[in-house]
Amino acid sequence: MTIHPTPFPSHAAGDHKGMPYRSLEAIRNGLDERLKVVRTAKAWMAGDGRTLILGGPYGIGKSTVACWTALHWGTRDGSVSLPIGYATGADIGMVAPWEVAKMRCWTCEFAVLDDVEGVGDRRQQVKVEQILVHRHDQGLWTVMTTNLREHKFTSFVGERVVDRLWLDGAYQWVDGESLRRKRVDGESLR
Repeated sequence: MTIHPTPFPSHAAGDHKGMPYRSLEAIRNGLDERLKVVRTAKAWMAGDGRTLILGGPYGIGKSTVACWTALHWGTRDGSVSLPIGYATGADIGMVAPWEVAKMRCWTCEFAVLDDVEGVGDRRQQVKVEQILVHRHDQGLWTVMTTNLREHKFTSFVGERVVDRLWLDGAYQWVDGESLRRKRVDGESLR
């Protein structure tokens, strides 16, 4: 079963600046509900948590599903549109893009922090920590994608931050094979 290929919700028009082109195209074409990463995000959306750390190997669709979640968040209960922010771990780790990333993700209602890998220097770690703690303290929704297992994620952002996030958040590791390589009937599953 596929989530219907539909245009973005009207509230999301223009709110996807910075999101990866391939993710936006996959969302327009519809996502395969059989994928564990899609089911995981939908289950989180049905709950009342504020933060989802979506971990898993490369290529399983975490980035695409995180963007889909942000774009469809307001439609889950018919609420008004939510301002969306998007930034990558690389943006957060650099000086000039950090200002853009902070501007996009500091106060928006829903933020996607994509591909946060913990491979940068201490400055990147501090910036990720600042964003997560600020967003948590303000009660803002956040989905972060990473390839870090939970114990490495905890080492990266620190036990104090993780302890705070788990009050109303979750870390979910999703196993799977790369969809970039996997094909069914000659077409990508994404």
